Amino acid sequence: MSTDLVIVGIIKVGFAVILGVLGAALGAVVVLRAIGLRGVTEQIKQANLAVALLLCSSTAAMGIMLNRSATATFTALDLLVRGGESFPWQTVLLYAAGHLLIALSTGIAVIAVGVRTFMRLTRGIDELREIRDGNMAPALMIAVLIVVVAVLVSPGLQTLLDGILPLPELGRGISISHS
Repeated sequence: MSTDLVIVGIIKVGFAVILGVLGAALGAVVVLRAIGLRGVTEQIKQANLAVALLLCSSTAAMGIMLNRSATATFTALDLLVRGGESFPWQTVLLYAAGHLLIALSTGIAVIAVGVRTFMRLTRGIDELREIRDGNMAPALMIAVLIVVVAVLVSPGLQTLLDGILPLPELGRGISISHS
């Protein structure tokens, strides 16, 4: 059993939990605030399904974006462990935190811009008022838009994140598989 691989596995699980619980959930609430929807907790308590749908889609979208942060960080960890270099744990953890912040801020920004742009294109409808009133139709439209934006932007986000972390040089014949 390789101690480095066990430690890397533990770091991956911990990082994934942080991304999922803190990143996606808190990021989703910030996304809704950024598009102008306030009082989400109160709306959920009142069983407003339209608001709940937006919260769910925002959480899923942030999960999609943060998955790219996990992939970029995990690739760097794998390369470092298998590259045979001494393992700079503090540096990797610092970059992991940076990946998390970049993915969160990028996800929130692009989703907010996408939704606000959509709402400007549909001037005859006040989507946020309709959603606060429980109208599911605009909530469905915006929920799908939120997820689509995340799906389309996330590959570019991963490229950005891959470019930030300096990776070790691998010898010939060494490859890393993504599972």
